[in-house]
Amino acid sequence: MFNSIETLSHASLLIRISEQLVGNAGSRSMNGRHALFIVVFLCLTVQCILILPGSLGCSSGLSYLEDDSEPQAKQTLSSSWLFGWSFRKSHTIEGSTGAGPDYQIRIVAHYGSGNDSGADVYLDHKSQADFDDIRFTDEDGLTLLQYWMEEAAVSDQAVFWVRIGDNLNFTVHIYVYYGNYVCSSISNGFATLIFFEDFESGVLSPARWEDPGDWQIVETNVKHGSYAAYCVAMAPELTLWCNLTSKHLNYGFMLHVWARFGGLSGSAGYPELFRDSDGEQVYSVMVYFGQYCYDHVGSNPTPWPANNTISSNTYYRTELGFDFQNDRQRCWKSGSYMGEIDLKDIFGGSVTEIIYYGPASGYHSGEDVWLDDCYIRKWVPDEPVHAAWGIEEIGSAPADMLRWHHDCSNTTGWVVDVKASESNQFDLGIFEVQDNVSIVSDGVGIYSNSIPYHSGYFHGATFTYTLTAAILAGYGLAFRAQVNHTGSSNRMGGVTVALYDENKSLAYFVGTQDMWYGSHVVTILGYKDEDGRRLNITDRDGPLVVGLRIWQDETDGCIYANDTLSIHSLATKGTYVPERWIRYVALTFYNGEDNQYESERVVDISLTGQAGVLAISHPEDIEYEAGTTGHSIDWTHSVPLPGAYEILRNGESVRFEAWDGSRISVPVDGFDPGVYNFTNVIRYNMTEIVSDTVIVTVVDTTPPVINHPVDIRMNETDTGLSIVWTPSDLYPASWEVRLNGTVVASGAWNSTGEDVVVSLNGLNPGTYVYTITVADMSGNLEDDMVAVRVERVPDWWELFGPFGSVTMTITIGSLAVMVIFGALICRTRK
Repeated sequence: MFNSIETLSHASLLIRISEQLVGNAGSRSMNGRHALFIVVFLCLTVQCILILPGSLGCSSGLSYLEDDSEPQAKQTLSSSWLFGWSFRKSHTIEGSTGAGPDYQIRIVAHYGSGNDSGADVYLDHKSQADFDDIRFTDEDGLTLLQYWMEEAAVSDQAVFWVRIGDNLNFTVHIYVYYGNYVCSSISNGFATLIFFEDFESGVLSPARWEDPGDWQIVETNVKHGSYAAYCVAMAPELTLWCNLTSKHLNYGFMLHVWARFGGLSGSAGYPELFRDSDGEQVYSVMVYFGQYCYDHVGSNPTPWPANNTISSNTYYRTELGFDFQNDRQRCWKSGSYMGEIDLKDIFGGSVTEIIYYGPASGYHSGEDVWLDDCYIRKWVPDEPVHAAWGIEEIGSAPADMLRWHHDCSNTTGWVVDVKASESNQFDLGIFEVQDNVSIVSDGVGIYSNSIPYHSGYFHGATFTYTLTAAILAGYGLAFRAQVNHTGSSNRMGGVTVALYDENKSLAYFVGTQDMWYGSHVVTILGYKDEDGRRLNITDRDGPLVVGLRIWQDETDGCIYANDTLSIHSLATKGTYVPERWIRYVALTFYNGEDNQYESERVVDISLTGQAGVLAISHPEDIEYEAGTTGHSIDWTHSVPLPGAYEILRNGESVRFEAWDGSRISVPVDGFDPGVYNFTNVIRYNMTEIVSDTVIVTVVDTTPPVINHPVDIRMNETDTGLSIVWTPSDLYPASWEVRLNGTVVASGAWNSTGEDVVVSLNGLNPGTYVYTITVADMSGNLEDDMVAVRVERVPDWWELFGPFGSVTMTITIGSLAVMVIFGALICRTRK
């Protein structure tokens, strides 16, 4: 019998083999049975050879061809979800030959709304305003991809470089996640790029830079972050070299660097400088009399073909792509294409590998040079292409998770609230409450255009916004306010954004305040626990444009705050009051003494937390085969607050225990076939109740097992013979025996291993077929058949008559004796 999934090529091969073995007239004689055996043997052998590679191909279900053609794209993406993130979008990237794995792709995330296309994705105000919650995963929806956030403008956009782990010779799919309001960024340029240096460590590491000479780290004229590298004019040691031998840069790559030159007289320096494997120094990009140039071997600097002019004391991003395969090189200046040149023209021959990289040099012109954010990534001239973006998906955030967001583009819903001011005035540092303060918005932020004169120290008013649904001031709370405050030299005042409970008592607050001298600004981060303690005031000097935020850590229950410069602990686990409910968001504007005050802007506010005391997951219903093991129901909870839980099975209590908020697991092995309702009832504070029910169905599709006694041959006079069947099953039910198709016996099958015995006494000569059918409680059947042949015993006449077998035996024996006796007599006479 041949496999039913044979292909047409298999069939034609089998036919040819058959013709050769059976129909060859000149071949050696072979009977039909031998020919058929060889045909079947060879056909099955060939079939196994043809099918085997497919079975060993790979478990992913993709068929890889010998010519390395692109595997068939997967038609569906993952339903798995990155826990803790509320939203995601899928993204398709069309591959390009030579890109390979670990290729870095640029993606721009926009905080606002828009149409996703190319590298641009719009998050519809659902991410953190500073993009700290952005994550990228492989197409499985769970495997995190390394990324680096190159730059970000709060509440506007951020530029990411994402390292794609899959082979980008082919089309791949990824996800971008957003909507987690308590996490921090995991941006990592060192893990994302081939080479990375942003100088934010504050030192020039000797492990990275060989003899940095007169280069130093500075905090002035910085492009990104807090630090840049700087070389003073006319320094003896000019070039900053990095050994890239371990990187094996013998494939296509692109270098990026931000460089700034203090002057442009003569040769100002090099933003891109290399040495090849022979140690030859090559000036791929140099500044020469205000132009970006390249240096031919043995000739003067030559300007790049287009967009090559620069200005002094201005940062430019140089991007230089090496295409080793075609001996070409392309260059961009701050996004403007400057042209393509022949690498052989630069190096004097084909380049096989870059060994040293010098991102900048002061050369001999006496001009200062600054350097920031230099990195290397993979690059092919025809880069992979950004293709389709998927629709926004809503995922694993609990159903009762609420998010309130206000972009501060209007003042709708905000009302002056004297009671709130009076209840919290000393907590917020206000000594005189006023009700004649106005609140306005310029479409970008909310502020107070005037606070009436008052001689008292710090006076002002509070405006509250009533939430449509209260949010639990406990587990999972996240609170953020983006405040722009430039500071002042004449004690102008401050602004505070706060959360109030249902009694309008202060719970959380963030904000800024001008102090008594210079441009000193205080960052306010606070939480009031049940004892009414005010926690954590942080000083900052200089203008402040910051996204302040407070959150309760979901792993340890502690309350933390962040002002973008450091993380502060506001309350340890157990000091917060989980029974409190946040019902109001408040803005307080105030000034000091007799200073007329116009506050700086509150430009964005968001609040995320649990709308219900408790949310329980709903695991999928379970169906399993009776007798198998490893089955359990696992309930998880969005708000694991302590309480008690009870497990009911078909309405009957089977477990009642105190609960610490952890996952609840209930094993459901060992049940007989049937349907069972398992209900988990959780009681929080013994008054709030939430429950979930999972249906467990146990099925029995396994037929009984029965032995096969040997067929029996007997005489009609034999007694005491019988057929013994021993069936087995987890759930035995009944048996039935048929003789030649007619039921002759039946009964209940009460236990596994119970014998069913059929006596064979009294059978007349002939052939009998006994068939047993056993059934279990689920209706599964199994048969067995035993053949019995009964031989007739001949009577005395048949044995002793003239022609009986016994008489004939005696006669023949007598004749034989007489012949032998006669022969002996004759021999004696001779």
